[in-house]
Amino acid sequence: MAMLVMLVLVEFNLLNHNHRTKYNFIFALTLFTLFVGLKGWTGMDVMMYFEDYRDAPTLGEFISGHYSKDWYTDFEAGYQIFEVIGKTLGFSFWQFQFVYVLIDAIVLYHFFKRETNYCVLALLIYFIWWGWVFHAEQLRNANSVLLFMLSLRYVREKQIFSYVLLNLLGMTFHTTSLFYIIAYPLLRITLTKNQLLWIFTVVMLVFIFRI
Repeated sequence: MAMLVMLVLVEFNLLNHNHRTKYNFIFALTLFTLFVGLKGWTGMDVMMYFEDYRDAPTLGEFISGHYSKDWYTDFEAGYQIFEVIGKTLGFSFWQFQFVYVLIDAIVLYHFFKRETNYCVLALLIYFIWWGWVFHAEQLRNANSVLLFMLSLRYVREKQIFSYVLLNLLGMTFHTTSLFYIIAYPLLRITLTKNQLLWIFTVVMLVFIFRI
């Protein structure tokens, strides 16, 4: 976290002198990816995901039906598709986890670059507000939240189909995405970026305090 704080200060300095902050942000996101993606055993959820990945089949085994029925009913389909791809590519669980976090980091890059000039600051806030737990332990929740974040642009553009579609995709990773779909009418008020930030804050607090 100290490194991220230092990179936030670098970002402020670069912006004050009208310099590009792209590579500073990439470096910060790389540190985030390495820290979270190589975390090892950090909690009970990791053990759960480890055991589920151990039981996951390759694509050939899935097509032929040679897989544990317990695996098939454990998690949502979107996450299980990722597991099957990982197993088919021969990834260990730790390799799978790192690639999974790397994909999340790419999504975060595009989201923050689109929404703010203070990308490293946004990443630091995200990291503090439970983001590290999402990507370190709650892999499925992370996808659900990231897809909701991406869908917020369609609230501004009043494209309900695209908004619902992204959050339906989120439901294939975690059923809490249903909450985001139901919340759409409340979000149809014209929103500024600051208002979107507050919405994101509330969403993160819901997960933090399990409201």
